[in-house]
Amino acid sequence: ASLDFHAAANNFITVPSELGSEFSDLIAPEDIALYGGICALATFDRHELKQKVIENPKFRFFLELMPRVRELVKSFHDSDYKQLLGILKSLETDIKLDIHLSQ
Repeated sequence: ASLDFHAAANNFITVPSELGSEFSDLIAPEDIALYGGICALATFDRHELKQKVIENPKFRFFLELMPRVRELVKSFHDSDYKQLLGILKSLETDIKLDIHLSQ
């Protein structure tokens, strides 16, 4: 399987908010925010991050469900690495327990 995180980020950030709860038996809306945010951080430049994630009204719905992910993305964009590392530390347990992110 190909690991195209850029394509994954683009797919996660374009999920319509009305689908968020409709498919919760497959993926939780909070996971859409987490996976989309992490994939975007790994592959988008700052311009893409601002345009496609921070200013994206569709994805904002999901980011509001996961304020730490929203702040993580914003911290990276703003080059606030102290806050970024603190947020990553606070997400460490969640990431380690996640079946996809822990691998």
